Formats: sequence, structure tokens, C-alpha cells
Amino acid sequence: VESSEQLVHAPGALVELLSARGEFLGCGTFNASAVIACRVLTGKKEAVNAEFFAEKFRRAFSRRERLYPLTYFRAVHAEADGLP
Repeated sequence: VESSEQLVHAPGALVELLSARGEFLGCGTFNASAVIACRVLTGKKEAVNAEFFAEKFRRAFSRRERLYPLTYFRAVHAEADGLP
């Protein structure tokens, strides 16, 4: 597809990204109207569901607990934690 505006998906729809040869590249959320049309969530073929996000949040929180001795910190840092 030459332009993301040619695709018909609701904003926030989960989509697979494929190469020109049809090879799987990743999975993300799509919005044709956004500057960045697809925010990649994973480069693996895996289920993107509540457990997927719960695990991302668990890892992010665990990382912060190890790095910061205080109990107040930003729990998730978007791309740094594998989330757009």
C-alpha cells in the first residue's frame, strides 16, 4: 500500500506489518490519520492481549523497583518499555 490513508481500519486497530514479500515484520496499532500510522508493539508473532500488556507493565515496574530506591517513579516509559 502506498499510503496508510488507503487502508480501512478503525483508529487503534491491531494490524500485522508485512514486507512487500508478505513476510511478517511485526504487530502494532494503526491510525491512518496519525503522523506515525502504526505504533509497533512487537516484532514477534504473539498474542497481543491483556496478558501481553500485563507482562510489559510487570517488567517495567520491576525494572523501576531495582533502579529507584523510592516508591514514587514513572511506572512506564513508552518505547523504552516496549510500548508505543
